[in-house]
Amino acid sequence: MPAAEPKIAESGAAARGNGPFAREALPPVSFSLRRQVWRWMPPVLWMVLILLASSDSLGAPKTEGWLRKILAAIFGALPAEKLHVLHILPRKAGHLVAYAILGGLSYRSARGPMPATSWWSRRAAVYALGFSLATALLDELRQLLTETRSGSAWDVALDMAGALLPLAIIWVASPRQKAKAAAEI
Repeated sequence: MPAAEPKIAESGAAARGNGPFAREALPPVSFSLRRQVWRWMPPVLWMVLILLASSDSLGAPKTEGWLRKILAAIFGALPAEKLHVLHILPRKAGHLVAYAILGGLSYRSARGPMPATSWWSRRAAVYALGFSLATALLDELRQLLTETRSGSAWDVALDMAGALLPLAIIWVASPRQKAKAAAEI
């Protein structure tokens, strides 16, 4: 009696049929591609939030009313020019903070896993700044297309300053930089 051969599960085209409507087997998605997609998900989602915030609903004319009420509750009656400055400051600080978060998230995504002895990656910093710049330009271009907002090169510069902030912190705090500083002493 011959030995029974183990039954192998059918896969590929044989499992899908051999007729004229048979589907071709797609190559499996590599694990590293899947990992890259997941790694870039946080900065992409943050970019989407930034672009949603650049709509008319968060333009200066819309935020002035409720922000003025908050400022009046905190500071009392203020002259119009001071209210205007106090209205601009949180809005510009929002640019700085939003792009600092984007810069940090995109740096983390571009850097990927690295040894603890080397936090800094020039390549990842360039990718993070490029991603942040593309988002800032897209954000300002989108604002040019709205009724109550206007795009500004100053805002792009402020956005890039925000994106540089976490990169500067990472560079200074990097163990390699600390070792260089200790060696110079």
